[in-house]
Amino acid sequence: GELEESGIPASLVAKFLDERGIVVEKTGPYNLLFLFSIGIDKSKAMQLLRGLTEFKRGYDLNLTIKSFLPSLYNEDPSFYEGMRVQELAQAIHDLTKKYNLPELMYKAF
Repeated sequence: GELEESGIPASLVAKFLDERGIVVEKTGPYNLLFLFSIGIDKSKAMQLLRGLTEFKRGYDLNLTIKSFLPSLYNEDPSFYEGMRVQELAQAIHDLTKKYNLPELMYKAF
């Protein structure tokens, strides 16, 4: 299939969740894998749902990287200064689309 004009890369969601202590087992360009053990109580699932809801809220509000992903911002403040989450998502998506990353990964495996 073809990639849409805009998209939210899974790496961005995974970084957001990681900052909140939610473990993402595997991340592809646009997919995430979460593992739950048998017998786990629903608090872990609720934590994941809260994290995803918080991500959507922050994305929809187009928060700055400084407030949305502080650890990422702190890695290179001059690069991320003033940048907003939708801008970063689009930049990553554009690179993924430009180099057809999903197709390259499919061929590699």
